[in-house]
Amino acid sequence: MESNYIEKYELIDGWAIINVNFEIVSANESYYRFAGIARNYTITDVIHQVDLDDFIEVANSLKTNASKTMVLRMRRVDNSYRWIMAEIRRGELRGNKTDDADEESAYEYLELKLNDIQALKHQNQNLRQMINEYSHLLSLEGELVYAIDCRLRDVTIYRFIDDEMSVVDTRPLVDIAAEYRAPGIIPDDEKAEFEALCSDIDNGSARFVHKFHVNSSEYSILSSGLIEFKGSTYYLEGKKTRIVGTIKVLEEGISFSKNLLGNDKESRNLTSTGVLKYIKDSITYTPSGEMMLMLLQIDELAKMAAKYGKKAADDTFRLVLDMCRDKVWCRGVAGADDNNIIYIAVRDINVEVNARAFIESLRTMIKWRYMLLNNDKITFSIGVSRYPFNGKDYDKMILKARRALEIANEKGHNRFIIYKEMLHGEI
Repeated sequence: MESNYIEKYELIDGWAIINVNFEIVSANESYYRFAGIARNYTITDVIHQVDLDDFIEVANSLKTNASKTMVLRMRRVDNSYRWIMAEIRRGELRGNKTDDADEESAYEYLELKLNDIQALKHQNQNLRQMINEYSHLLSLEGELVYAIDCRLRDVTIYRFIDDEMSVVDTRPLVDIAAEYRAPGIIPDDEKAEFEALCSDIDNGSARFVHKFHVNSSEYSILSSGLIEFKGSTYYLEGKKTRIVGTIKVLEEGISFSKNLLGNDKESRNLTSTGVLKYIKDSITYTPSGEMMLMLLQIDELAKMAAKYGKKAADDTFRLVLDMCRDKVWCRGVAGADDNNIIYIAVRDINVEVNARAFIESLRTMIKWRYMLLNNDKITFSIGVSRYPFNGKDYDKMILKARRALEIANEKGHNRFIIYKEMLHGEI
């Protein structure tokens, strides 16, 4: 009952027109459900008194066709106040000239777009859950997902790695069509079906399904077999903007989806060899993806063992390794080698600002937890390489991470080095 009551009065995509006296001229259904219906009332009647002066100041300061966004409290029909994100735009309607006036008459108004912030949060959570559910179903079916930008004529191919959709490649549509028209790729008696697929894409057919055999292809993600293409075209203002669909192998036991890891925690407790294999597999199956490799070393671990004993040093190392795994969790894996170096692989981090944010949050998190547990300080040296920023050669990526760790040690520990060819040279 409570859930239905809340949904009934949530303000999402609310819209209202008010005149210069702040009277409601027109509004959509969402707004009237939220604020209630009365014959004569102003917008100021439903805005909290604390926020009213700010609203009036913003409204009066706007020039024609200018807009501003603010957050204010508005009274709902049940007399509770809600935080509302309001976009306010000043508009103007020009009328005809009158006999006693040299200029056109003008009708000024304010257009309001209103959204309950808490309702938006709930909507976002529901949408994310729905996307995850449908993505999981597509992953179970082992399908590829493709999207065609009708303006750029580019095709982006996605596949599911560990139930998450990852970009495989983006290529011009004309290049892919030319590749599959090459002799021997599609059987002669099925080429008409392929041309029908191309026609549906060119014409922007609302929905289409086509099946034909693919014998072999340089486009490595499409293995040989009977392939099913499904698609749907989306239009905006009468123009086709995007075509989305799925690609599936109809041969039994063949799937485009890959599970590099299980969902259990044990599958993420890898050795350094397992971490490197995870990186190699991720690069192989998602060549257009992003990957960051971190080699983390606890500074002065040998001195710690000499001072407090080997068990204390081993306990500290295991504690730090567990913290790294907790930090990475579903974004990648962490493991260690026999030299007490922690290998951390994180997906979808490549841009330097994101890499630095992740590394610094990891360092500070471990330092803080360690201080709470041991009332002592701990520092690290970290070497970092990134795919594809540091190139697409897997072996060189590993070497560059190791070289970055060496540089961190040479510079006196307690720092991280992100490998950059322009600074550190090519390997």
